[in-house]
Amino acid sequence: MRSAVVGLSAARRAPGGIASICVVTAVLVFSACAQVTGRPLLPDTVPSASLLATSTSVRDGVYSNEQSRRGEAQYLEHCKRCHLRDLSGDFGEDAPALVGEEFLSNWVNWTLGDLFDFMQTEMPPKRKDRRNLTANTYADILAYILERNGFPEGTAELPPGFDPLSEIGMSSNPQSRPALAKSLQRRSERLARLPPCGRAFRRVGWRRSSGPEIRDSQFWSEGVRPLQWAASRKPSTPLD
Repeated sequence: MRSAVVGLSAARRAPGGIASICVVTAVLVFSACAQVTGRPLLPDTVPSASLLATSTSVRDGVYSNEQSRRGEAQYLEHCKRCHLRDLSGDFGEDAPALVGEEFLSNWVNWTLGDLFDFMQTEMPPKRKDRRNLTANTYADILAYILERNGFPEGTAELPPGFDPLSEIGMSSNPQSRPALAKSLQRRSERLARLPPCGRAFRRVGWRRSSGPEIRDSQFWSEGVRPLQWAASRKPSTPLD
Protein backbone atom coordinates (compact mmCIF):
# COMPACT_ATOMS: atom_id res chain seq x y z
CA MET A 1 0.00 0.00 0.00
CA ARG A 2 2.74 2.44 0.89
CA SER A 3 4.43 1.77 -2.48
CA ALA A 4 1.24 2.83 -4.24
CA VAL A 5 1.04 6.06 -2.25
CA VAL A 6 4.66 6.89 -3.07
CA GLY A 7 3.98 6.49 -6.78
CA LEU A 8 0.81 8.61 -7.05
CA SER A 9 2.32 12.09 -7.10
CA ALA A 10 5.18 10.98 -9.32
CA ALA A 11 2.76 9.37 -11.77
CA ARG A 12 0.85 12.65 -12.01
CA ARG A 13 4.03 14.35 -13.26
CA ALA A 14 5.15 11.51 -15.53
CA PRO A 15 4.71 11.50 -19.33
CA GLY A 16 1.18 10.35 -20.09
CA GLY A 17 0.24 11.41 -16.58
CA ILE A 18 -3.49 10.71 -16.84
CA ALA A 19 -2.90 7.10 -17.87
CA SER A 20 -0.33 6.75 -15.11
CA ILE A 21 -2.80 8.09 -12.54
CA CYS A 22 -5.39 5.55 -13.72
CA VAL A 23 -2.86 2.77 -13.21
CA VAL A 24 -1.87 4.00 -9.77
CA THR A 25 -5.52 4.44 -8.77
CA ALA A 26 -6.25 0.83 -9.70
CA VAL A 27 -3.30 -0.33 -7.62
CA LEU A 28 -4.53 1.75 -4.67
CA VAL A 29 -8.05 0.33 -4.92
CA PHE A 30 -6.96 -3.26 -5.07
CA SER A 31 -4.30 -2.82 -2.40
CA ALA A 32 -6.96 -1.37 -0.09
CA CYS A 33 -9.26 -4.25 -0.94
CA ALA A 34 -6.58 -6.75 0.05
CA GLN A 35 -6.08 -4.96 3.36
CA VAL A 36 -9.81 -4.91 4.14
CA THR A 37 -10.29 -8.60 3.41
CA GLY A 38 -6.98 -9.67 4.89
CA ARG A 39 -6.26 -11.64 1.72
CA PRO A 40 -3.78 -11.01 -1.08
CA LEU A 41 -4.85 -10.15 -4.58
CA LEU A 42 -3.29 -11.97 -7.49
CA PRO A 43 0.26 -11.90 -6.15
CA ASP A 44 2.09 -11.50 -9.43
CA THR A 45 -0.52 -9.26 -11.05
CA VAL A 46 -0.31 -6.02 -9.05
CA PRO A 47 3.16 -4.44 -9.39
CA SER A 48 4.49 -1.66 -7.23
CA ALA A 49 3.09 1.66 -8.47
CA SER A 50 6.29 3.44 -7.45
CA LEU A 51 8.18 1.58 -10.18
CA LEU A 52 7.07 4.17 -12.74
CA ALA A 53 8.67 6.89 -10.63
CA THR A 54 12.07 5.24 -10.17
CA SER A 55 15.02 7.03 -11.72
CA THR A 56 17.65 4.45 -10.76
CA SER A 57 17.99 0.82 -11.78
CA VAL A 58 19.86 -2.15 -10.39
CA ARG A 59 21.91 -1.90 -13.59
CA ASP A 60 23.34 1.43 -12.43
CA GLY A 61 25.81 0.07 -9.86
CA VAL A 62 23.82 0.50 -6.64
CA TYR A 63 25.94 -1.65 -4.29
CA SER A 64 29.64 -1.88 -3.49
CA ASN A 65 31.98 -4.85 -3.71
CA GLU A 66 32.64 -4.65 0.02
CA GLN A 67 28.91 -4.78 0.75
CA SER A 68 28.38 -7.84 -1.44
CA ARG A 69 31.29 -9.60 0.32
CA ARG A 70 29.62 -8.98 3.67
CA GLY A 71 26.38 -10.16 2.16
CA GLU A 72 27.98 -13.38 0.95
CA ALA A 73 29.12 -14.21 4.48
CA GLN A 74 25.65 -13.48 5.85
CA TYR A 75 24.00 -15.49 3.09
CA LEU A 76 26.15 -18.52 3.85
CA GLU A 77 25.22 -18.28 7.51
CA HIS A 78 21.49 -17.62 7.23
CA CYS A 79 20.26 -18.58 3.74
CA LYS A 80 22.41 -21.37 2.30
CA ARG A 81 20.61 -24.23 4.04
CA CYS A 82 17.44 -23.66 2.00
CA HIS A 83 18.58 -21.74 -1.09
CA LEU A 84 21.89 -23.65 -1.45
CA ARG A 85 25.42 -22.38 -1.92
CA ASP A 86 24.90 -21.37 -5.54
CA LEU A 87 21.50 -19.71 -4.88
CA SER A 88 19.83 -22.25 -7.17
CA GLY A 89 17.14 -23.11 -4.60
CA ASP A 90 15.83 -26.40 -3.27
CA PHE A 91 12.37 -27.70 -4.20
CA GLY A 92 12.39 -30.03 -1.19
CA GLU A 93 12.75 -27.03 1.10
CA ASP A 94 10.22 -24.95 -0.86
CA ALA A 95 13.05 -22.50 -1.48
CA PRO A 96 13.05 -20.84 -4.93
CA ALA A 97 16.18 -19.91 -6.82
CA LEU A 98 17.55 -16.45 -6.11
CA VAL A 99 19.39 -16.23 -9.42
CA GLY A 100 18.40 -16.57 -13.02
CA GLU A 101 15.64 -15.68 -15.42
CA GLU A 102 12.72 -16.97 -13.33
CA PHE A 103 13.80 -15.08 -10.22
CA LEU A 104 14.26 -11.84 -12.17
CA SER A 105 11.00 -12.23 -14.07
CA ASN A 106 9.13 -12.61 -10.77
CA TRP A 107 10.50 -9.26 -9.56
CA VAL A 108 10.96 -7.31 -12.80
CA ASN A 109 7.93 -5.07 -12.18
CA TRP A 110 8.87 -4.32 -8.59
CA THR A 111 11.35 -2.08 -6.84
CA LEU A 112 14.32 -3.15 -4.79
CA GLY A 113 12.40 -1.85 -1.77
CA ASP A 114 9.68 -4.44 -2.37
CA LEU A 115 12.22 -7.26 -2.47
CA PHE A 116 13.95 -5.92 0.65
CA ASP A 117 10.58 -5.69 2.44
CA PHE A 118 9.74 -9.28 1.53
CA MET A 119 13.10 -10.56 2.74
CA GLN A 120 12.93 -8.64 6.00
CA THR A 121 9.35 -9.73 6.68
CA GLU A 122 9.50 -13.41 5.73
CA MET A 123 13.08 -14.64 5.44
CA PRO A 124 14.21 -16.83 7.11
CA PRO A 125 10.77 -18.46 7.44
CA LYS A 126 11.01 -18.94 11.21
CA ARG A 127 10.54 -15.73 13.16
CA LYS A 128 13.15 -16.69 15.75
CA ASP A 129 15.74 -16.91 12.97
CA ARG A 130 14.91 -13.36 11.84
CA ARG A 131 15.01 -11.85 15.30
CA ASN A 132 18.70 -10.92 15.34
CA LEU A 133 19.06 -9.93 11.68
CA THR A 134 19.42 -6.18 11.22
CA ALA A 135 18.29 -4.06 8.28
CA ASN A 136 21.96 -3.66 7.34
CA THR A 137 22.32 -7.44 7.17
CA TYR A 138 19.38 -7.73 4.78
CA ALA A 139 20.76 -4.92 2.61
CA ASP A 140 24.13 -6.71 2.45
CA ILE A 141 22.49 -10.01 1.47
CA LEU A 142 20.49 -8.16 -1.18
CA ALA A 143 23.72 -6.71 -2.57
CA TYR A 144 25.14 -10.24 -2.83
CA ILE A 145 22.02 -11.44 -4.66
CA LEU A 146 22.37 -8.57 -7.13
CA GLU A 147 26.01 -9.46 -7.72
CA ARG A 148 25.19 -13.11 -8.34
CA ASN A 149 22.59 -12.06 -10.89
CA GLY A 150 25.20 -10.13 -12.84
CA PHE A 151 24.25 -6.58 -11.92
CA PRO A 152 27.29 -4.29 -11.80
CA GLU A 153 28.78 -2.98 -8.59
CA GLY A 154 29.35 0.68 -7.86
CA THR A 155 30.97 2.74 -5.12
CA ALA A 156 27.97 3.43 -2.87
CA GLU A 157 26.23 0.85 -0.70
CA LEU A 158 22.58 -0.14 -0.74
CA PRO A 159 20.78 1.80 2.00
CA PRO A 160 19.11 -0.40 4.64
CA GLY A 161 15.48 0.65 4.34
CA PHE A 162 12.32 0.28 2.26
CA ASP A 163 11.89 3.96 1.35
CA PRO A 164 15.33 4.61 -0.20
CA LEU A 165 15.39 1.20 -1.87
CA SER A 166 11.95 1.81 -3.38
CA GLU A 167 13.65 4.45 -5.54
CA ILE A 168 15.62 1.69 -7.29
CA GLY A 169 13.87 -0.30 -10.01
CA MET A 170 14.67 -3.99 -10.37
CA SER A 171 15.38 -3.38 -14.05
CA SER A 172 15.75 -0.29 -16.25
CA ASN A 173 15.20 -2.22 -19.46
CA PRO A 174 14.07 -4.91 -20.78
CA GLN A 175 10.97 -2.69 -20.76
CA SER A 176 11.08 1.00 -21.56
CA ARG A 177 8.95 3.24 -19.36
CA PRO A 178 6.18 3.66 -21.99
CA ALA A 179 6.06 -0.13 -22.41
CA LEU A 180 5.95 -0.57 -18.65
CA ALA A 181 3.10 1.94 -18.34
CA LYS A 182 1.17 0.07 -21.01
CA SER A 183 1.81 -3.23 -19.21
CA LEU A 184 0.52 -1.80 -15.93
CA GLN A 185 -2.56 -0.43 -17.71
CA ARG A 186 -3.36 -3.87 -19.14
CA ARG A 187 -2.98 -5.46 -15.70
CA SER A 188 -5.25 -2.91 -14.05
CA GLU A 189 -7.89 -3.55 -16.73
CA ARG A 190 -7.70 -7.28 -16.06
CA LEU A 191 -8.18 -6.65 -12.35
CA ALA A 192 -11.18 -4.42 -13.02
CA ARG A 193 -12.92 -7.35 -14.74
CA LEU A 194 -12.53 -9.65 -11.74
CA PRO A 195 -15.38 -10.28 -9.26
CA PRO A 196 -15.63 -8.10 -6.12
CA CYS A 197 -13.29 -8.72 -3.20
CA GLY A 198 -14.25 -11.53 -0.88
CA ARG A 199 -15.37 -14.45 -2.99
CA ALA A 200 -12.82 -13.97 -5.75
CA PHE A 201 -9.75 -14.77 -3.70
CA ARG A 202 -8.93 -17.19 -0.95
CA ARG A 203 -5.71 -18.21 0.69
CA VAL A 204 -5.23 -21.96 0.85
CA GLY A 205 -1.83 -21.73 2.50
CA TRP A 206 1.57 -20.14 2.27
CA ARG A 207 2.80 -22.65 -0.28
CA ARG A 208 -0.33 -22.87 -2.41
CA SER A 209 -2.78 -20.31 -3.73
CA SER A 210 -5.91 -20.53 -5.83
CA GLY A 211 -8.03 -17.95 -7.55
CA PRO A 212 -8.66 -16.43 -10.97
CA GLU A 213 -5.78 -16.83 -13.42
CA ILE A 214 -3.74 -18.93 -10.97
CA ARG A 215 -3.38 -22.68 -11.43
CA ASP A 216 -5.09 -24.72 -8.72
CA SER A 217 -1.75 -25.80 -7.30
CA GLN A 218 0.68 -22.90 -7.62
CA PHE A 219 3.60 -23.82 -5.42
CA TRP A 220 5.66 -21.02 -3.93
CA SER A 221 8.78 -22.99 -4.83
CA GLU A 222 8.10 -22.25 -8.49
CA GLY A 223 9.11 -18.66 -7.73
CA VAL A 224 8.56 -15.88 -5.24
CA ARG A 225 5.09 -14.39 -5.59
CA PRO A 226 5.12 -10.73 -4.48
CA LEU A 227 2.31 -9.58 -2.15
CA GLN A 228 1.55 -13.14 -1.04
CA TRP A 229 3.47 -12.55 2.16
CA ALA A 230 0.89 -9.92 3.14
CA ALA A 231 -1.53 -12.66 4.14
CA SER A 232 0.97 -15.22 5.40
CA ARG A 233 0.02 -14.62 9.01
CA LYS A 234 -3.74 -14.68 8.42
CA PRO A 235 -5.97 -17.74 9.10
CA SER A 236 -6.06 -20.17 6.19
CA THR A 237 -9.84 -20.05 5.78
CA PRO A 238 -11.80 -18.77 2.76
CA LEU A 239 -13.96 -15.68 3.05
CA ASP A 240 -17.73 -16.12 2.97
